[in-house]
Amino acid sequence: MAAQSQAEIKCNDDLAKTTLKLHDGNSIPQVALGTYLKSRAMKSFRSSNIKMSEEQIAKDKKEDEKEEKEFGNAIKVAIQAGYRHIDTAQVYRTEVVIGNALQELYKDNIIKREELFLTTKIARNVRDPKEIRESIENSLKYLQTDYIDLMLIHSPHSQNRNGLKGHDVIELYKILHEYREKGKIKSVGVSNFGLKHLEILEKSVPDLPIPVVNQIECHPFLQETEIIEYCQKKNILMESYSPIAQAVETVRNDQLLNKLAKKYNKTFSHIMLRWQIQRGFVLLPKSVTPKRIISNGDLFSFQLTEDEMKELNGLKEEELRICWNPLNVPWDDNYGTEEAEKIKNSDPVNEALKTTKIKLNDGIEIPQLGLGTFSYKHVFRFENAPEDKTERKEPTEEEKEKLKQDDEKEKQQFKDAVIYATKIGYRHIDAAEIYRTQDVIGEALQELYKDGI
Repeated sequence: MAAQSQAEIKCNDDLAKTTLKLHDGNSIPQVALGTYLKSRAMKSFRSSNIKMSEEQIAKDKKEDEKEEKEFGNAIKVAIQAGYRHIDTAQVYRTEVVIGNALQELYKDNIIKREELFLTTKIARNVRDPKEIRESIENSLKYLQTDYIDLMLIHSPHSQNRNGLKGHDVIELYKILHEYREKGKIKSVGVSNFGLKHLEILEKSVPDLPIPVVNQIECHPFLQETEIIEYCQKKNILMESYSPIAQAVETVRNDQLLNKLAKKYNKTFSHIMLRWQIQRGFVLLPKSVTPKRIISNGDLFSFQLTEDEMKELNGLKEEELRICWNPLNVPWDDNYGTEEAEKIKNSDPVNEALKTTKIKLNDGIEIPQLGLGTFSYKHVFRFENAPEDKTERKEPTEEEKEKLKQDDEKEKQQFKDAVIYATKIGYRHIDAAEIYRTQDVIGEALQELYKDGI
């Protein structure tokens, strides 16, 4: 490890041994190493949604390699410094790096798998049952482990239509508990769930245990009091991400934090993190810098007084939110009801969509809203885009097969989209020869004609 040699790192026994009890009987280390990096997570979104030049792809790859080296070193430093809990997520794109780093540590007899606690999260766009199961198996493969200690639903975002919002997340929760029964997941929790989500979830699946944790943004400047009180009442452990509010200026310049930091010969970060410890929360400080990783774990050599804790609690008036806020994502409170079944088995036909038309200058009427069927990736999957300045390299046989599989999958998605759109009222489909969707549209329409729709 170039940044800091193994001999220089002393294990913090308090950090390694301080755990909290989950309501399912498992223990969780109270301090975890967070592994989220915004730029890395955003690359995942960008690469799957935006056409990129060869130059940008090469740049991203170079940055990835640098970040992976930093993350790998961070994991090794953290484990040797006493961290026993690593927090990641599918969208963070750090699972593979973590898995590789841990294998090196296992091989060198620095740590054993059973001494660690690994948390990961199901991405917000994974709601199809097949994709859920694939994502769980991928997380196990990437982390190179037979089981995940804690699997969270990353957010309450639902892909269902109005009337069924949140039902797919509840189904996801049930699948996670299937894996818990198999022993591939030890504990099941949630992240970014608001009070309504927690209440609906508990009511909707009364035969399943409630989540063991709810991971939300929390620090002295942002305290979701209502959620915290509900979770404490239900014995759901609170986990705090962004526990030092990314050290923004408001935090760095706060008089109370600096006064306490001076008193205890610590930093403002230590005061914020110690506040979390004494509140009984699991905290997830994040860093790839060895010195800061070690420093963030130095939380057990001092204790804030009761009055100081009250003063820090008062900072919540700032309501300083650093990250996203899915706590109020809409859910429908009708899971498992007859009403929900009726909605599920019906198509929400929009009569205005069917009947709203504009007259062309030749007298023919055209539906005003049409379904577009252009997809950049689909059009140029097998050839260069017009603006490409470099020739596409000849793909390998393996790459050709992958391209073919992606193409077939996308064609089916187009077909399903046309069928669904027509059922709910679309009467105008826009295509073009270059879009490569005409045959799929034709197949979809033939099915609709045959079914009398």
